[in-house]
Amino acid sequence: MEIPLAVVADYSNVRKEGKLNIMGIFAKVNAPTLPFILSKMHCVFNLRYGPTERGMKKKLSISLVDDDGGSLLQLNTEFEIPADSPPSGDSYQMVGLAGLQFAKYGDYAFHISVNDEPKARVAFSVVEPESPSPGEPAAPR
Repeated sequence: MEIPLAVVADYSNVRKEGKLNIMGIFAKVNAPTLPFILSKMHCVFNLRYGPTERGMKKKLSISLVDDDGGSLLQLNTEFEIPADSPPSGDSYQMVGLAGLQFAKYGDYAFHISVNDEPKARVAFSVVEPESPSPGEPAAPR
C-alpha cells in the first residue's frame, strides 16, 4: 500500500464521478494570537492498493504531532479492501477537523501509517503573521 498524495487543505470532497477536489492547500497557518483555534482543516490522502492486498484487513493510524513530538491528535481505524475490487486502485481519504487548538508557534505534521508502517508525513507550520515594514501596506489575509 502506498500513499502517493497527502496534503492539508481548507476543504476537500469527492464527486460522485470519483473526482477528488482539494481547495486551499497550505503549508503555513497564520496565527495572530496564541492559543489559536483553526476553524477547520482537512488532511487529504490517497491510499493506493495492489492486487495482493484485496480481501485484506488493514489498520490505519493518523497522528498529529508538534515539533517536540507532542501528540495533538491520534486517530485509529481498520478497513478492508474488498476481495472483488479491481486488481489495483485508489481510495481517497479525507479527515475533516474543526476547532483544532494550537498552543504554540512551530512545525506540525500528520503522520500516516498502515499496519504500523509509516507511509506519509504531511508537514505545516503555525506562524505569527509578519508585521509590514513602515510604509508598506499590510498583507492580505
